[in-house]
Amino acid sequence: MNDDELRREFQHSKSTAAPGPHPEPDQLAALLDGTLTEATRLELLDHVTRCTTCGPELDLLRAANEGARAVQRRVMPSRWMALAAAALILAGLGVLPPRRPRFAAGPAVMRDE
Repeated sequence: MNDDELRREFQHSKSTAAPGPHPEPDQLAALLDGTLTEATRLELLDHVTRCTTCGPELDLLRAANEGARAVQRRVMPSRWMALAAAALILAGLGVLPPRRPRFAAGPAVMRDE
């Protein structure tokens, strides 16, 4: 690499350097949650898109959030299935006739002695 190419690369890296300090992890989480003001959100997005440290960190946080949501979606149907199974069992028990004794006792028989 010659001096001119090195200068061009330096100017390019300088123009794409992330502005300002790195955001805190809770700020990145708030960015994903959508709870920031518009100005703060744009400022953070500007930093994250240029920063080689914060960009992957935001991607990792986004993947973790999506994984947590996927687990919650998977858990909810199993709860409903368990409740439905319990309701069917209870309904089945309520529909069955009550158990009768196997041998019914007849009237007492009196014998003459």
